[in-house]
Amino acid sequence: MLFRSEHIGSVKNLVAKRLKEEQQELYIGGLPVILDGKYLPQGIELDELRNVFSGTSTCLLIWGEGGSGKTTLMYQIARKALDDNTNGRLCTHRMLPIVIEEDLHLEARDRTTVLAEVLRGKLKTLADLKEAPTPAFVRHLLRHKRIMVLVDGFSEMDETTQSRFVELDPELDINAIVITSRHSGRLQKSSMTELQPCRLQGGGLSLFAEKYLRRIGKWDQFEGRKFFSLQERLSRMVHDSEVTVLLAKLYLDQSVLAKEGDANALLEI
Repeated sequence: MLFRSEHIGSVKNLVAKRLKEEQQELYIGGLPVILDGKYLPQGIELDELRNVFSGTSTCLLIWGEGGSGKTTLMYQIARKALDDNTNGRLCTHRMLPIVIEEDLHLEARDRTTVLAEVLRGKLKTLADLKEAPTPAFVRHLLRHKRIMVLVDGFSEMDETTQSRFVELDPELDINAIVITSRHSGRLQKSSMTELQPCRLQGGGLSLFAEKYLRRIGKWDQFEGRKFFSLQERLSRMVHDSEVTVLLAKLYLDQSVLAKEGDANALLEI
């Protein structure tokens, strides 16, 4: 009932809308990450993500400093959970992403957990139902990985809310959960997979600059010698150190504004 095509399309549109609203288009595939201690200079591929979600239960923690692209990466994974093509999905079946980014202060009754109540309400809204699905049905969807719970900004949540995810009710059986946080902290679990976006430096910074300018349709303004000049300015700015994806994006946005003669530009080209 909850997985009719119109419901899937609605959720896909919400995910895409959220990416745009949060200005999270800065994520570029092929940038370096660290997956469970293994450095992946070309980024994480679909096959590696499929392997992460191949088990009975998956808890993926995406952690790193502010501006490193954690939330964007989380939403990109959510898109893969909903892909129309089975060859492009994380699993053979679709998973419905449900985002939790607020503190959980709801009082649950009748032995129903707070998380179950929150998920019931969000499912009701997503599927435009007259009544929320039963707790038993929500548990069934969670157990069979038909729902992917996305917890965004765990480290900024209050103590009570954090404890609800650290001490998950074993009867709730959340078997697909992705969490973003600025540090691993309380979330150290034996079954957890850790994914850490890396800072940009050298060739990685140049690669991001080219891909980002192509993505926003401004590459033609910088290709050739102009791009080499931009690279030199970027190198002088970072002084051989590493920078976050967000900082690199902001610099490139300002470079585009300056190139187009925008009076709001903070740089001079």
